[in-house]
Amino acid sequence: MYKKLSLILSKKEKFQLIFLFLLNNLVFIFELITLASIPLFVSLLFDPSLLNNKLIENFDYNILQNYTNRQVVSYSGIFVVFAFICKNFFLIFLSYTQGLFFKKLKIRLSKTLFNFYLNSPYLYHLQNNPAKLSRNIIQTIEDLYVFFFHCLLFFREALTIFVIFILLVLVNSNVTILSSFSLGLISFAYIKFIKPYVKKKAFQNAELQKNIIQVIYETFGSIKDIKLLTKEKNIENFFNNQIYAYQSNSFFFAIFERMPKFILEMLSISLIVFVFFVYLGDSQNHMALLPLLSLIIISFMRFIPAFNSLTSASFYMKIGEPAVDIIHNELKEMNLNTNPEYYNKKKININKNKKFFSANEIDFYYPENKIPVLNNISLDIKKGERIGLIGESGTGKSTLFHIMLGLLNPSGGDVFYQNESIFKNLTTWRNEIGYISQNIYLLDSTIERNIAFNFQDEPVDREKLNKAINIANLEEKILSLPKGFKTLVGNDGHRLSGGERQRIAIARAAYKNPNIFFMDESTSALDSKTESIIMNNLNKTLKDKTFVIIAHRKTTIDKCDKIWQLKNGKLTT
Repeated sequence: MYKKLSLILSKKEKFQLIFLFLLNNLVFIFELITLASIPLFVSLLFDPSLLNNKLIENFDYNILQNYTNRQVVSYSGIFVVFAFICKNFFLIFLSYTQGLFFKKLKIRLSKTLFNFYLNSPYLYHLQNNPAKLSRNIIQTIEDLYVFFFHCLLFFREALTIFVIFILLVLVNSNVTILSSFSLGLISFAYIKFIKPYVKKKAFQNAELQKNIIQVIYETFGSIKDIKLLTKEKNIENFFNNQIYAYQSNSFFFAIFERMPKFILEMLSISLIVFVFFVYLGDSQNHMALLPLLSLIIISFMRFIPAFNSLTSASFYMKIGEPAVDIIHNELKEMNLNTNPEYYNKKKININKNKKFFSANEIDFYYPENKIPVLNNISLDIKKGERIGLIGESGTGKSTLFHIMLGLLNPSGGDVFYQNESIFKNLTTWRNEIGYISQNIYLLDSTIERNIAFNFQDEPVDREKLNKAINIANLEEKILSLPKGFKTLVGNDGHRLSGGERQRIAIARAAYKNPNIFFMDESTSALDSKTESIIMNNLNKTLKDKTFVIIAHRKTTIDKCDKIWQLKNGKLTT
């Protein structure tokens, strides 16, 4: 566990956590002073000369001889109040300091994971479920906070119980032995029978969280297909089973978190009453027993919440353990994969052919598949050329596109733009290209924001925007809408038709105004007339641009300079 936490925490955070543990150590002193002050005050109430007598007996002098008994009692009362005020102000400061530490820790880890996922290669996202990544960034970070918070709580309450134990041993060892034996039985039963079960349930809930997030994403992302295929009942049953299991585990956590408190309270009250009867029966001087009995009562009153917090902290630490494992594994993978070789696991070559754009001897295998998707693909594209790429489904057209876009690294070979490998500087390369996919993702925002692809309402270039909508043949559609550019498209554009979505995709690429356009079945949802208008617009308005087009329709590529066919991983002209 220590090695895992060492990886999760930065060097500065480790020192801050140690400092928090030291602050929690000070609670020991405050608890000792406040608990000891109560029986002392009770003793002085009934015998104000007690303190003077003890001082004379132990030190042969009396520093309080100039104070009346009433003053001694008053000052002792003030001391009790002052001690409790100081303790609680310190606890407020401690809570603030801890809260600030955890706030910064959660922000850093969430940003770290989000940035790692965001900047990971496209292949990483093909291999990892979005629901899992979402859970890690949000819920797992919260669970990790729960673990750390309850570690500190466990440490602090353990010190409190230690203080109570020491005081009771000094006052009366018999009461301490009886109390310790009873509470030891409760602790043993918890550790032996409940704790392993809690750990198992916690790991179950981590997996259930991922499943629930996934089914929600997938359900509302494919709601049309679900309804057309009448799968509502199947989805409902699956969701009900997952949420039932998750909430059943949460119910178990809620019940057993509180159970030690109920048991402990009953046991403590029974012990207090038992001690009262024993001591009152044996002693003739009941007044002399008041300090002892007041200490026992105060100790048990403080002991009940302390022990309950201790068991609760142990309980939640077990619940949070899976989060420690998950975050540790993610950060470990991130540390292994942040070197440049992770993003480009191949040697950067130099293009000796001096071509505008070329791919040389491209091979590609998916990690789980030994059969090559692409085999020794080479191609040259001149500036301003229109290239058509055809082939049956599953022949690797999109994979070749993804390699040319720099989303996938080829298993062999290289891709060049203006004599340099695109993998040498992917950011520079991606500024040169525009990609129009068959299935565009639309923001739940306005048409304007979707064309400009603005996440944070950056200024929109009106001239570029108007040019883009003209190319995509969107003017008439936008003018027909009451709010025009400001019309909301809905979640992933569900208020638009498939053809309208594709036209927004074309407008988005045109707005960027790249040097090379990659079009992957980007007009498949358009009627022939609209497709013809848009393709003519692209050819006339952007005649100096280069186009690489995947299409099944002959009309989409009939004006291309070259048409290549991909078959069995091979490229033919």
